[in-house]
Formats: sequence, C-alpha cells, structure tokens
Amino acid sequence: MYRLLLATLILAAGCSRNKADPEELTQIFLRHSYAAAEPAAVEQAFDGGKEELALLDARAAVIAPGRRVMRDYPVRTRSGAGLVLWRTSEGFLAVKVFRGSPAESAGLKDGDLVVKIDGHTAADAPPAAVIDALSGEKGGGFSYDAETREGRALSGTLIRNFGAVPLVWGFMVPGTRTAYLRLISFSAGTPAQVRKELGALVKAGARSAVIDLRHNYGGSLETLEETLGLFAARPGPVFRAVSRHQGYSRDFSAPSAGPFAGLKLTLLTDSGTVSRAEVFAASLREAGRAVIAGGKTPGDVSVTKTFRLSRGGALRMTVARLVTPAGLDLEGKGLVPDLPVKDPIDGEYAYSTDFPPALAGADPVLAAALK
Repeated sequence: MYRLLLATLILAAGCSRNKADPEELTQIFLRHSYAAAEPAAVEQAFDGGKEELALLDARAAVIAPGRRVMRDYPVRTRSGAGLVLWRTSEGFLAVKVFRGSPAESAGLKDGDLVVKIDGHTAADAPPAAVIDALSGEKGGGFSYDAETREGRALSGTLIRNFGAVPLVWGFMVPGTRTAYLRLISFSAGTPAQVRKELGALVKAGARSAVIDLRHNYGGSLETLEETLGLFAARPGPVFRAVSRHQGYSRDFSAPSAGPFAGLKLTLLTDSGTVSRAEVFAASLREAGRAVIAGGKTPGDVSVTKTFRLSRGGALRMTVARLVTPAGLDLEGKGLVPDLPVKDPIDGEYAYSTDFPPALAGADPVLAAALK
C-alpha cells in the first residue's frame, strides 16, 4: 500500500513538473505578443485550451515537453528524369535538362528535340500521357527518341529517379522573349541564384519574366529582402515587420534599384504560396512591378517565435506581422490574384518538380500568364 501511494505521488509530481505554468505562459504572452491583450483574457485563453488561445493568436501553440510542432511543408509525390519539355510543331523541345539527372547522363542538353516518347510523337501524344511518362512513380521509365542541336540521334530509356532540383531554375519560353523562373524558397543563396539564372536569361534576350511562386514555403527575412531588392525600381522599403514591440519591428529596404528593375513581371501563386512568398508577391504588385496569376494564397504572414518554458516544453506565438511598404496585412486574408486560374494540382502538397509540369506548355496557369 505504501509503495502504491509513493508511486502515485511521484507520478503526480512528474505531471506537475511537465505541465506548463499558466502564470508563466501569461507573462510571456503579455511581454512578447504582436498585439496588446488584457491579462484576464490571456489567462482565460490558456485555461480554455486551443480554441480560446486561437482567438488571441491563431499561430500560438503550447508545445508539450519532448514534442516539436512541425510545419506542413511540401513533400515529394512524384519523381522525374530531370527533363522539362515544351511541345512545338517539330516535337518536344528540351527547355531544361538538370545537372546530374538521368536525362543529362543520357546526353540530352537544353535545346535538343525529343521526337518520340514511348513511341508517341508530339502530334499524337496526349499531354497527360507525356506528363505521366516524364514524372511519376520513382523507378519507372520511358523510352525516347531525340535529335541533338548538332543533328546527332539519341534514343534509349530514361528512369525516373531524379531528386536534386535546385531551389532556383529557369528557361526561356520558346518563341517568346519571356523567361520562366521557378523560385522554390527564400533560402540561403537564393538571391545569388536568382541573379545568376535570371541574368543569363536576360542576356539571352528576355524582356519579361514569369516567376513561379507556387508552393514556395518561405525562408528568411534577410533573404526575402535581398531578393526583392533585385527587382526594386528605386532604393527604399520593400516590406516591413510590424509589432507593438520595437525589438520585433523593422523596415527592410533595397539599397538601390535592382538589376531586374526593367523586367515586366508576372507572378504565379497558389494555396501553397505562403509566408515570405506572399509578401514577395504583394510587395511587387503594390510597387506596380507585377501582376499575379493563379490561385489565392492562404494569408500566413505571421512572424513566430518559440519560448522555452521552465517546466519543459515551449510556447510558440506571433511576435510580428509582415506587411508591404504601404502596410497591407495579408494575415488570414491572403492574396487574391489579378488573373484567377484554376490549377488542377493546387491543394496537393506536390514537390517542386511538379511546378510547372514536366511538359511545361501544358501548365494552365503558365499558359494563362503568357497570354
């Protein structure tokens, strides 16, 4: 009996230690929250659970000891051969062959012409069948017949096992002076990659660009600032972090006009365009630098911070919001495109290789943007 009572007391003490202190939660929230709140309302919110806490801060969460709240980032759903094609009257033009891919290993290069895929020519192959051949279950393959730019014949089988897609890549849209640029995130090195990739396309003759932000999952504020600066028409603010606390408030600016200030821009968005990518699109549109095509964004522009608790676990909460230079706050509202276009795969957490489809000209959002 004594042993059972002792075990019960030890268990109760352990639970008490692991349970967050309501007073500590309240004090942290009042000290760091993005918006002001009454102490009584905060106490009640923590006592009432997730639903009541969400009324004060939709991004707030009490994280139990030993657990982490992970963001729902895109996951790989399809695999490819590292080849992006564009249908032309002569065949399928290879507009992008990725380094280290099966397509490159087979000898294919940008500008080569794929005449047949699984025995079908560009004239008789349904777009959906071509897309499924190029991008699908990992390990599958498809046959091809091609002709290089030098006139050399190539043929064989390509296996879908490529996964090393760069964070920034692009190509020149055939028959136009428009560059396509895929921007997957605002990670370290993104500005340099944009400068290099888009710079090469401008040098090749691009006078406008379509920047694909679909399922762009964000990144760092400093990287967003530097990337926006590449497109700024003049020096000055490109976005702001705002909070009732001076320590979390900051203006992010371009030091000068960017190298791509003269490009006409169209931005592609969808329900997976979140956080920094939403601010990127909104700020460029506000500056008169871009129009937006595609789907509505979710409105997730909160800057959150996680605070460790004395009894273990943590409190994640909003400490600031990202807004455009003019103060547009997209939180909970999202960004509505100028040209709404239904995307068949919007809503899926498709991996970056699915934007655009491997048969890029069959992408309805990209096709609408090019018009």
